[in-house]
Amino acid sequence: MIDRARAAIALLLRHRRVTLAVMVISCALGVLAASRLALRLSYFELLPQDAGEVRDLAFVSKKTGGQGYLIVEIAGGSRDDRIARGRALATAIAGDHEIAHVDFERELDPQLAPWLLDDRALARVIAELDARVEQGVEAALSLDGAAPASAPAVQPFELPRFIESATATYLIAKPAFVADSIPRMQSFIARMRSLTASAAPLTVTLGGPMIFNLAFVESIQRDLQRMTLVAAVLVALALWWATRSVRASVLLLLPVAVGISVSLGAAWLAIGHLTIISGLLVALLAGLGVESGIHVYLRWREQGSTDVARAAAETLPGSLTGALTNATAFFVLIGCELQAFREFGVIAGLGILLTFASTFAFLPALLSLLPPRPATAERAVRALPLRRRTMATVLGLGALTAMLGFAFSGRLRIDRDLNALHGAENPDQAGLRAAAALGTTLMPTIAWVPSANDAITLTAIVQKQIAPGSAIASARSLPTLVADDTPARRAQHARLAVLLKRVPKSAFAGDRDAFIAGLSAAPPLLAALPVWLTRIYTPSDHEGALVVIESTEALTDAGDLDAFVAALDADVDAARAAGIDVRVLSENRIAARIFRLIQRDGPFIAWATVVAVALALLVLLRRLRAVALLMLPLAVGAGTGALVIIACDLPLNFINLAIVPSLLTMAIDNVVHMHHRFQHGEPLPELAWSSGKAVLAASAVNFSGYAAALVAKFFGLWSLGALATIGVLAMIFATVPWFVAMLFFLPQSRANERT
Repeated sequence: MIDRARAAIALLLRHRRVTLAVMVISCALGVLAASRLALRLSYFELLPQDAGEVRDLAFVSKKTGGQGYLIVEIAGGSRDDRIARGRALATAIAGDHEIAHVDFERELDPQLAPWLLDDRALARVIAELDARVEQGVEAALSLDGAAPASAPAVQPFELPRFIESATATYLIAKPAFVADSIPRMQSFIARMRSLTASAAPLTVTLGGPMIFNLAFVESIQRDLQRMTLVAAVLVALALWWATRSVRASVLLLLPVAVGISVSLGAAWLAIGHLTIISGLLVALLAGLGVESGIHVYLRWREQGSTDVARAAAETLPGSLTGALTNATAFFVLIGCELQAFREFGVIAGLGILLTFASTFAFLPALLSLLPPRPATAERAVRALPLRRRTMATVLGLGALTAMLGFAFSGRLRIDRDLNALHGAENPDQAGLRAAAALGTTLMPTIAWVPSANDAITLTAIVQKQIAPGSAIASARSLPTLVADDTPARRAQHARLAVLLKRVPKSAFAGDRDAFIAGLSAAPPLLAALPVWLTRIYTPSDHEGALVVIESTEALTDAGDLDAFVAALDADVDAARAAGIDVRVLSENRIAARIFRLIQRDGPFIAWATVVAVALALLVLLRRLRAVALLMLPLAVGAGTGALVIIACDLPLNFINLAIVPSLLTMAIDNVVHMHHRFQHGEPLPELAWSSGKAVLAASAVNFSGYAAALVAKFFGLWSLGALATIGVLAMIFATVPWFVAMLFFLPQSRANERT
């Protein structure tokens, strides 16, 4: 194989100009194709477009005019100043062509209020009023009927005219489009920011789901750009450290750049886009792709820099084995359930093979441009002193840390909070404050059904399942607001009327008599309901009906999320069993589905990578003993890395899990070159020095590509850098000192020493 490879490389060298021209053309075509790649950085796009949750979300989003609301927070100044500014902004924003409607100043007939309370809210109001009356609310009032300042006003239906807190007033705008395009979102938000520019002493801040999603995407975009630049600098510095030559470093990077550009072009042809995960491809290939070139260059230097074809041919078997095992490890991701993992597996595996091919096709021709260094100038062969006690200590330490890592591997945790990927601070603080003022979420679950009767049926199904401790708080639809006239409801109204009559008018926030009159009135007609209320429950195309389902609390905890989605899915299944076509818009369902897939894919990635690499090595080496020797460092590195990850309490997530195949195969990549030279009789002390140096250099370059993620502000990407740092260091320990120690105690080592 080495002779044939040497002949092929020599042929490329004889036609060096043609080879370099092909390199330039390949790079140009790759860049041209890569420029057409789309970026899909929303976590919604991690699932396939034909997934039921994704189809439902897209369908209902069109019915509601988009996902969630745009919040305009007006803070500072006096309340009158905020309200005046809010009225002006509501008029200005409502004039935008991509705004469906603006909710700012609400009007409500007090007689309608009792009918807009659902059963749970009505029971709560009755309990609160009953308690206050018993505690002597009336006794706390003065004889002339004036309530003292310390007595809070009774407000059984808490729906103020303005949405506000003690320091801010909120305006809620509904976009008239589905936020599925980043440029469109950015253009829309830019217009909104222009319309809502702050004016002292008032401060205007935008918030809501669109702001959160845009911050999510833009944060990733900035970090990926920063990571790519930092990775290039770190890789260049690591190469200079390994080669001590600026020219050599540049020449080693050129074939990798060609391989990356061609890989991105292939990604455009095969898939057409990059996701949060596959966006890591450049940083990944920058580190992995240059390893083969380092081994070629260092071998060339060892031999006196006279025969680049020979140096490349001698390192080819090890590099080929490493490239194939690495590619195999990434191709394992094709078996994952999460689409983003599958896409990344295809792109990364193909990219590794393309950068390997680019290195051996073009690097010899590039190195031939350097002035040769004759063999007489070659430095004396150096060797590491290997002592039995030291080697035994290293061997035992590696075995111990690996066993501890596997013993405690059950403590590895997968973070199941998408918000946590941002880090400690939520980027939508205005949205959080508005949700607190409203007492509800800005992204309720919305179910679409074909008719008003279906809405009544679905609402009844959901409400029937609500119990103390339930993850679902309420379900409401427009028909249920005006059709809830039952004996039980009438009894509640009567009880509430009795309690309210015991509260003086001066202690009641609003028109008490009108509210009491509404308790005995007939249910309102649809036409009598205010516009701001009906449009919450009405599809934008007026086809079908909407049911709004609220959770009991914000679903950031994985357990709460699972409980809510399980209850929601059970209600949807029951409705479909009753013959109702239900479509659900719920980001929580998307998040829960992603988390479930990650929970299953995480263990699969680990064991399937190990199995696939072992099989690939068996096919390539055809010796079971050799495969076992190469797999042992992988096990030591994996166990040691797991132990450190657990000790650092670093969570796994759907972003950093994607590099696990690379970390697991790094040990194979490193030791395969050492094993190949060991099998050809090179004495172990000399091998430990020369190959150990090459492995450290290659690992340093590989680490540089990952370490760039440590500059990311987005926690999900930063965690990838942290995981890679731990993994790379663990694999270096498992390959350079530990693998050498293992070889030291093999009988063949003694034979090599005698040779």
